Amino acid sequence: MTEKLYLDAKKRIEDLLYYTPEKRYKNLLKENPLVFQQIHQKHIASFLGITPQSLSRIRKRISTN
Repeated sequence: MTEKLYLDAKKRIEDLLYYTPEKRYKNLLKENPLVFQQIHQKHIASFLGITPQSLSRIRKRISTN
């Protein structure tokens, strides 16, 4: 259990350091699609390390593609 927590924390730190906000959003969408139905947008934005406004722009950009 401790190892799983460590690996999850390590992955989160690496995501924040190495990936763009759009890539982090896409990864979260792929790994946990239900999160977007259960959690407010401002909390998702905070988890991704961006503002709610930036998250809104990313979602709009992805939906038009």
